[in-house]
Amino acid sequence: MTQKLSLLRDGAPLSEQTRATEAQLAGSVRYLYDFVIRMLNLKPSEAELIRPGFDTLDLAIGDRIEDWNRLFLHVIDELRQKGVELEQREALVQRMRRDGRTLLYRREVGEERILTAIREEQRGHGFGIELADHDRFKSYNDTHGHALGDLVLSTTGRLFRMHREGDLGVRWGGDEYLRIALNLATPTELGVVAGRNAEIIANFDWAALDERLAGQPPRLSVGLAYCECPSRDERLRMRELDELTDIAPDQRFDPTVPAPPGSSYDLARKLIDLADLKLYQAKHLPSDIDEPRIAQVDVRIVNGRLIETS
Repeated sequence: MTQKLSLLRDGAPLSEQTRATEAQLAGSVRYLYDFVIRMLNLKPSEAELIRPGFDTLDLAIGDRIEDWNRLFLHVIDELRQKGVELEQREALVQRMRRDGRTLLYRREVGEERILTAIREEQRGHGFGIELADHDRFKSYNDTHGHALGDLVLSTTGRLFRMHREGDLGVRWGGDEYLRIALNLATPTELGVVAGRNAEIIANFDWAALDERLAGQPPRLSVGLAYCECPSRDERLRMRELDELTDIAPDQRFDPTVPAPPGSSYDLARKLIDLADLKLYQAKHLPSDIDEPRIAQVDVRIVNGRLIETS
């Protein structure tokens, strides 16, 4: 219990936008505990398994730990570890817009945040997209089975949630993870953020988690796309184009659905494409076997187009 509280104190607080509203219903742990039991239709024996987690949560709030939402996510993750059916756990996590395996935000949340970053005025000089995936993930599944692959995914998701205040971690798909880094002072800062993320993965004791990972521990390749904050005129141009565009939410990042050139949808897609291109290039960089590989491009928006500045 003390270890959990210590981890919370060391972690960066989540922004108001990323807090789980279901976890804030009345600030009452008892109400939240009852809500989870009803939501998941838990048996009394299953409810007792998760009670210690809620006791810890109660202590965290009483100890004035600001980021009790993070502890709530740990409590929900314990449902999987203690044998509650994955489908039941997924039902609650879906309400929180989280991916059930990694507890990162789902892809549609990331898409919304990228569009917001391009459309709205930001603090700082720019923002960035970090797209990362595992270099050796396929070998884990092929050699040891999907159970080990799932363990790598869920653990990486837990480590990937360690980020700066205001940033957003997303399960982009498969073994790909995306981070939206806001309020960056310089393009270099994006590289520092990504390097820290890769170091967290590289320095984790994977062999202690599963001895089969000792020989080839997980390593990330990372593609970065830094974008200067658009000027007021560029944001106005985007807004006018967006108002003339009718794209369903689930098709905003679908390349087969046309988007007006210069609209926020068009620019967001191209920014993701650049991060994906850099991820591909990173995977082919010469590197020591134990070092993460990172490639970055820097752009600004000029007359509705992404122009490289690096």
